[in-house]
Formats: sequence, structure tokens, C-alpha cells
Amino acid sequence: MLKLRTFDKKDIENIDLDFVIEKQHKDAFIAPDQVHGYTLTDDDVILGMGGIHKMWGRVAEGWFFISKQGKIKYKSVVKHTYYMFDVIETENELDRIQASVSADDPTAIRFARWLGFENEGLMRQYGVDGGDYYRMARIK
Repeated sequence: MLKLRTFDKKDIENIDLDFVIEKQHKDAFIAPDQVHGYTLTDDDVILGMGGIHKMWGRVAEGWFFISKQGKIKYKSVVKHTYYMFDVIETENELDRIQASVSADDPTAIRFARWLGFENEGLMRQYGVDGGDYYRMARIK
């Protein structure tokens, strides 16, 4: 059964991804006053998780991960993610949620646009691997 619950810092260790999250990035998710997120599960399997890192005032950095299992049930994940960002935006009284989206991932770009994010420009050599990323933002 699908359940959307509050993100727990242990979730970042238990999601089954197609890539490895570096330790310094994982550490960013354990700052309890800075992270507000939700995790979507199907029984005990994590399908996806997402949320924000509060930056200042009414501005936050958005993030989202989808697991291998979540890609199989992508319609449910997509629906819950849209709802999740609406709730987070309202609960935190945000005017802006920004996100970095890999320029090499057309699916992620399309998903971000569907969530209401607009492309604000290319950040060259931004990624840990030296890859280019788009700065995208969802403005209230």
C-alpha cells in the first residue's frame, strides 16, 4: 500500500538508486532544521523521496530521488511528488524553490517542467562529475 510519510534521514541510506550518492551529499540530508521532505513507500520499499533545503527567508533548494522500484510505478510517484511540492511550498511559506537539474537528463528536465519549474540558465561544470546543470525554479 502506498504511503507518503515525513522524510527520515535514514531514508537516504535505504533508497535503491541507479547511482551512488557521495558521503558529503548524504551528510547534507541529516541537518534536521534545514531539510523538510517526504518519502513515498509501497509497504517497506522506498519509491521516491523529495523535499527542500531551506536557504533563507522564502527561498529553498528542491531535491528529488526516484528509486529503481519507483521507476516501475512512476505514475504514482509523479502524482505524489506534485502534491508533495505543493504542500511543502505552503507549509514553509515559500516564494521560490530552485533546483539543479542535469543538462544530460531530458526525463528529469521534462519532470521538473511538469512540476512547475522554469529553466533559468545553464550552470557549466556544476556537477561533482564536472557535468552541466540547469538552474530551474518554481516561483509562487
